[in-house]
Amino acid sequence: MLIDDDLRILTGLERFLRSHLENVEVSFFTSPFDALCGLQLDQERIHLVISDFEMPGKNGIVLYEEAKELLEKMPPWIIYSGASGKAFYSAIHERNLTLVAKPEYGERLLSAVIQKLAKRV
Repeated sequence: MLIDDDLRILTGLERFLRSHLENVEVSFFTSPFDALCGLQLDQERIHLVISDFEMPGKNGIVLYEEAKELLEKMPPWIIYSGASGKAFYSAIHERNLTLVAKPEYGERLLSAVIQKLAKRV
């Protein structure tokens, strides 16, 4: 599952993942609120979440925390962001989330995705 309020980024990420991974099904949401509903309704099929940090109405860490409360089994979560600062990095570290800097859609993101999906098997 991909979550970002910028549709251009979502379609770029989807293309990137589909071109590098076989048999991958990608769902995406431009709203963190809709994504939370999607996670609840389809939690058995969601094996990984890649979420933007900065979104209108809810940031990626808040979304992660809300999903954690609702889901029986939490999928691995990658946050990608251009944000920085001690509080931001602490929040990522405390939750054991993977951080990928925007707009790094190359080897770092692909490596993180492969690693997270391998742990799910």
